[in-house]
Amino acid sequence: MMKTYIAIILTLFITLSGHNSYGNSNTPEKFVKDFYTWYIKELTSTGTQNPLLDDAIYKYIDKCIVRKLRINLERNSVDIDYFTFSQDYFDTWIKTFKTYGTMKINESTFVVPVSLYGDIENSPVLLVFLKEENRTLHIIKVRKIN
Repeated sequence: MMKTYIAIILTLFITLSGHNSYGNSNTPEKFVKDFYTWYIKELTSTGTQNPLLDDAIYKYIDKCIVRKLRINLERNSVDIDYFTFSQDYFDTWIKTFKTYGTMKINESTFVVPVSLYGDIENSPVLLVFLKEENRTLHIIKVRKIN
């Protein structure tokens, strides 16, 4: 039942995906791909600090979200990673994660579905919400739907 529900949601995303004014090189979907490529590399690199503590994260993530996540990290109140919904990280995710189009919610908000393992039936499906301000995208929320 849940797999059917996810398949329907993803079909709707792909079908209803709207075009945007970013051009092919800077679409919300490409932005999410760039973020997860950077983030997974940072997570899985030995000797690298937590990507949340790297100011490079501001290129991708809204400042308010980063601030809240850093506070939670300082308090040791983080059980799972906010962007992967996982406690373990694998460098193979760089090759296996997939995005499934972009859905435009309104003039400045977009949603991009992501699966980390590339296989929807066996991977958590994440909905990555983005906001555009002054033609700049930032991730504002990530939710797991299965």
